[in-house]
Amino acid sequence: MNRSAGGCLFLCLVSGAASAATDYASIVPGQCIHDMGEWGENAVHECIRSNLPAARALQDYPPAAEPVIAACVSKVGRRGWDPVKDCVDRALSADGSSR
Repeated sequence: MNRSAGGCLFLCLVSGAASAATDYASIVPGQCIHDMGEWGENAVHECIRSNLPAARALQDYPPAAEPVIAACVSKVGRRGWDPVKDCVDRALSADGSSR
């Protein structure tokens, strides 16, 4: 699979989700199928298993965190949801914001 296409798909899906009620967890299966499908079903399931907890956690952040989440998705989103969540948590703690 073309990695740049996967990154675009990921960012496009997240952009669409951020404009509606944010449901990052619903993005994970499609993203994993697109990014890992060529390596088989086990790779897709592992991708989902490893990304879903962080994506679900981001759904619980307050709406005021959406710009930070979007910035982190743009910055590190191609590496998965754990790096996005870490980025958001660092940015919010640096700003003194709480979730």
